[in-house]
Amino acid sequence: MRKSSKKNSLSIQNGIFFTFAVLVLVAVVAVSALLLMVLRAVIINEIGKARGDVLSQINMRIQITRGNMISFSNLIYNDSAVKTVMEQAAQAPARKEQVVSTCEHYIQAYKEFGTEMYVVLYNGADFAYCSKEDFYYQFDRISKNLWYSDVVNGHGETVWISSYDDTYLLAQEHFVFSAARIYERQDQTKGILLITVPERSLYAAYEAVLTDDSQIFVLNADGKVVSHSDPNLVGLNYYDMNYFYEMMGDKNYVVAHKSEEAYLLSYSRDEDTGWVVVEEIRLGALLDPLWNSIYWCVGIVAVIIFAGLLMAFLLAKVIVRPINALCQYIRNVREDNLAELEEIGGWRETQNLNQVFNAMIRDINQMLEKVRENERRRRTAELDFLQQQINPHFIYNTLFSIQCVVDMGKRTEAVAMIALFIKLMKMSVNSSNELVYLQEELEWNRSFVDLLRLKYTNAISLDIWYESEDLKRCHIPKMLLQPIVENSVYHGLDRKEDIHIQVTVKRSGDDVTVSLKDNGGGIAKEKLIELNKGIWRKAKLNHVGLPNVRERIKLAFGEQYDMYIASELGKGTEVTLTIPYIY
Repeated sequence: MRKSSKKNSLSIQNGIFFTFAVLVLVAVVAVSALLLMVLRAVIINEIGKARGDVLSQINMRIQITRGNMISFSNLIYNDSAVKTVMEQAAQAPARKEQVVSTCEHYIQAYKEFGTEMYVVLYNGADFAYCSKEDFYYQFDRISKNLWYSDVVNGHGETVWISSYDDTYLLAQEHFVFSAARIYERQDQTKGILLITVPERSLYAAYEAVLTDDSQIFVLNADGKVVSHSDPNLVGLNYYDMNYFYEMMGDKNYVVAHKSEEAYLLSYSRDEDTGWVVVEEIRLGALLDPLWNSIYWCVGIVAVIIFAGLLMAFLLAKVIVRPINALCQYIRNVREDNLAELEEIGGWRETQNLNQVFNAMIRDINQMLEKVRENERRRRTAELDFLQQQINPHFIYNTLFSIQCVVDMGKRTEAVAMIALFIKLMKMSVNSSNELVYLQEELEWNRSFVDLLRLKYTNAISLDIWYESEDLKRCHIPKMLLQPIVENSVYHGLDRKEDIHIQVTVKRSGDDVTVSLKDNGGGIAKEKLIELNKGIWRKAKLNHVGLPNVRERIKLAFGEQYDMYIASELGKGTEVTLTIPYIY
């Protein structure tokens, strides 16, 4: 009996030794790898912060240059002699010397502060002046530039012009950026003031921090390169800024890959102007000191592993009751989610471990169920919050349409569109409730259709019919119908005839049906079946808005309420919503 007990004891002891030895090996390797990753992350984090500080200093220098340009522009623009020449062409010959003297005085003053700028004044008639004397300035080119209309529309306010070619004669000043302001005379002739700084002046702000493994970009808010060590890149649209900020997240640096090589990408942004200073540094060059220390780490890890194995061997001889300690440990750390352990035989200690482990698993499952319930509640709260947001697709399309109308010079249409847009936004935010009166929702969509009518040449109409007056005060989720109306107009644009949308509101018992029928091109039968089954694909149909309509209906009122689409090619589409009658 003693022999059998001794044999069993030795088996457990050996198991403890091998288990502990493996754990030591795994733990040391895992901790070493983790420390290496942590050290790498810490180094990148510290370098990223440091580079962000450096870029902030560079950005500050650039802001100083821009500030000097603005103050210089204000001095010249508001000077009485300059105003007389620029706004009264008849006074130009007599005042020319005074204007030149004034400009040269200010230029010299700012030059002493370390900012070299030159002035261009052109009244569009009999006065033209450029403070640069070493090249012939082509004043007649000014009004032919793409940015000229932006300056005119500024009506005397400062307009920044970045990265444009001002002369072909000086290679070092091939690209410049300017602060421009317009003068308006009674005869409507436009005079212009340009305060210009060569792009190389910006380059001087960061030249000292460049290395063979790094490059720095100065970008405007649209991602256009204002300055770079390589003049050939100046003026190019280098970054998609929306993607850039999405990639950066909430940090001012990120590790990115380009041409199968990792780079540390950091930036500093001027909130007032939107200008961004971006630095790319090859990550390998930054981490070379880390890899040089790995050889020492390997030796230290080998020593730790040897010491751990020796400790495992010694501890395996003296540890007699490890399982009870392990059971106590499990009682203290009941936080994992595992299946219950099957009944195991053997020593009493292992049976105790089995029971404690199963009790722990049951407790964990109960806790996880509570966590899942809390997650469902959180998900519902998030959906409730999202329901209260204005549709970004609608805002983007509207603002883009207004921009296009403004670019085409249609001021009257642009003003009308902005007025309607303000009205729509006001109607959207006036109520803090998710549910609004059906009449308010349909009137909002009527205004939305008025806005679309200004955007497109097609005649667009929205007719509303209520089965009874009390249906007007039925409640409906805010902006629920907008994606449907937008789809009807969008698909109707492919047809030559006018677009007509008929909205019909009826009551059926305790439910209300809202049908929106258009005279668009319709939907193919196969596609229609997919849509009514909830299969949404990226195609011409609004694959985001319509699923959200269905989801919001079910979330607000329950699974028994839904949306149904009926359509026939060439004859139009009818979308029917079923909601409860909430008065």
